[in-house]
Amino acid sequence: MISLGLFGQISFSIIAGHFGWLNLPLEPITVKRGLGLVIMMSGIILINIK
Repeated sequence: MISLGLFGQISFSIIAGHFGWLNLPLEPITVKRGLGLVIMMSGIILINIK
């Protein structure tokens, strides 16, 4: 459960930074960040399968 909460926070921070929400500086979503999210979600799925 904690890992899903952290994933949600990181996802929101990437999206908020991309659109400049909450007066954050604009930082576009890069391949590196997107790949990081995919790898993190894959790890969470693999942990929770068993």
